[in-house]
Amino acid sequence: MFLLKLILRNSFRHRLRALLTLAGLDADAVKNREHVLVSTILNHAWAAGESLDLAGLIQRIQTPPVQRIGVLELESFYPATERFGLATAFNNLLAAPGFETWLEGEPLSIDRLFYTPEGKPRVSVLSIAHLGDRERLFFVSLLLNELLGWMRSQQGTTSLRALFYMDEVFGYFPPVANPPTKAPPSAAVHSSKAPRAERSPTPQSCSRRTV
Repeated sequence: MFLLKLILRNSFRHRLRALLTLAGLDADAVKNREHVLVSTILNHAWAAGESLDLAGLIQRIQTPPVQRIGVLELESFYPATERFGLATAFNNLLAAPGFETWLEGEPLSIDRLFYTPEGKPRVSVLSIAHLGDRERLFFVSLLLNELLGWMRSQQGTTSLRALFYMDEVFGYFPPVANPPTKAPPSAAVHSSKAPRAERSPTPQSCSRRTV
């Protein structure tokens, strides 16, 4: 149970970082108060069994369901006048032309990408060439987190179960910076069920990676 909670907490943190990056905000989980406030709001909603969409999150940012963040009073930690700026950033994202397409379509499912409804293996090609930089980071982060979650749910095997190939990965796994796309594959490689990874000994020169 503890391991499951830890996995879910890490997955939640990475997804939140991706959302903040999409909104053009700093996504540092420790130093960034936007991350702390939004994660507090979402944790509070989920603990109460609520399903919170982006519109609901914007409202909760303006009127949070808590009076303290840690030991600090909410207004000392993040005054209402400054929280309005955070709410506006998410509202601009929600109101941006074309954003409604992110709310449509089929749910992202690794099983559906790897297998047909009849259980037969298939090849899925995902193109993000039409997306902007922030949107690419957001989608790739979601995809890699889903892949990591799927991998951890599988039973151990001595044979290759699936092949994940990504072209031009340097911007998503830089040697120094820490974008939200970097943690999931690092966790996968270091887990006990790590995929087979073909990596160059010098990541700086790597442009392709197969998992």
